[in-house]
Amino acid sequence: MSTIKLKLLSEKMGICYTTARNMANNNKIPNCYKTGGYNEWYIDDYEIFLKTYNDDIENKLTRICSNCGKIQKFKTIKIATQRKKQKICQSCARKQKFEDPVFYNKVLENNRKLGKSQCGQNNPIHNHPHSKELLEQINKKRSENKEYQQYLKSDEFKATMSSVTKGNHNGMYGRKIFDIWVEKYGIAIANQKQKELNFKRSQRMIGSKNNMFGKPSPQKTGNGTSGHYKNIYFRSLRELYYIITYLEPNNLPIISAEKKELEIPYINYDGTERTYRADFLVGNTLIEIKPLKLKDTPLIKIKQEAAELFCRSKNMIYKIEYIEISDYSKIFELYKQGYITIDEKKRESFEKYIK
Repeated sequence: MSTIKLKLLSEKMGICYTTARNMANNNKIPNCYKTGGYNEWYIDDYEIFLKTYNDDIENKLTRICSNCGKIQKFKTIKIATQRKKQKICQSCARKQKFEDPVFYNKVLENNRKLGKSQCGQNNPIHNHPHSKELLEQINKKRSENKEYQQYLKSDEFKATMSSVTKGNHNGMYGRKIFDIWVEKYGIAIANQKQKELNFKRSQRMIGSKNNMFGKPSPQKTGNGTSGHYKNIYFRSLRELYYIITYLEPNNLPIISAEKKELEIPYINYDGTERTYRADFLVGNTLIEIKPLKLKDTPLIKIKQEAAELFCRSKNMIYKIEYIEISDYSKIFELYKQGYITIDEKKRESFEKYIK
């Protein structure tokens, strides 16, 4: 390529001549020389010049944080020059500031004051919710930002959120939503709101929506005195009493009916889908152990009808054994001999009852 004047090339390509001239003065542009006055700079290869110029601009717009090593790019050289005076990036500087408890508490208090001053009708967008179109645009931009999505899933983000929201850093620390309702609306409305909230939570976790739907109850749950007898788990003393007074003396195998294939579906009296499992499987008979006081109650009848229908489809028999323990002496004797162990949460009350 023929020799071309640097100023003319800068005007033609729309680049900053002052920057190009300074680069030439500092010998940063190869094959560039001066023949006369202030603006008499010439170059022999504009492609090399253009690459050198772009690399120099890129370097000026880029900063590497000395603390975290993150590469930052700025829009203008003016902003980049100002930011490069700081050795660390804004994110690291912000983290260092927030590590100071005085600064953090001050920011927290200011945010609380701002939140109170702009809540409810004082909020500029009160009764002016975002349109569906705007929400879709926001969600689209967030989903397209892969770097942002990866950061949200990172351990760094989780650790950061945990550190700034746990303990007294949390705006709800030591407070309950009910307390806030009482302050805003009074005790009567607060009670009503709490009742509505409890109902909504119940509806979200009812029937098949519950994570435990179709699963057996975990061990050590429920109100009964639970434990183990010869490595056999029992959920109540009535189940234990049935084992040691009927199953064991008659040499019947002690098999739990809490199996997936023996799960009995039924519709509760409020129309909710539920499931339950009987206590024992003796031959082809499902045995359910219940206290006598629950006999003929609505829920027992519903479960019994569903269980009988289930058993007929499996060529099985369903039976409810209403157990009342008339004599605890055998249970106490086996416990003292070490054949029975009681779960920890019920052990103290059980031992007091023995004494």
